[in-house]
Amino acid sequence: MGFKFGLDQYTMHDASLNLLKKIKPSYIKIERDYLEVFDDPEKVDMVLNALFTISASLGIKLIATKIENEAQRRLLADKNITYFQGHGIAGVVPLRDKNE
Repeated sequence: MGFKFGLDQYTMHDASLNLLKKIKPSYIKIERDYLEVFDDPEKVDMVLNALFTISASLGIKLIATKIENEAQRRLLADKNITYFQGHGIAGVVPLRDKNE
């Protein structure tokens, strides 16, 4: 057995590359809101590419959160982000018995 952990809202709080290197999380969640602070689509692309490159080089999954529609998911998928969370992906799902 074992466990994995991740960093939620990584880009919204004080954090550094040293932190990633030191604790080696299984995943990092980035909120869509973080990317909306940039008015320029080129800057959004630059940030997404940098986050993907850093996480991939460290073997860390990158999860985009607050994805509400297919267009948002497709935009991020085009930037090599393959994990998504949000009501646009699936609504709230009840906890199920592990034997189901």
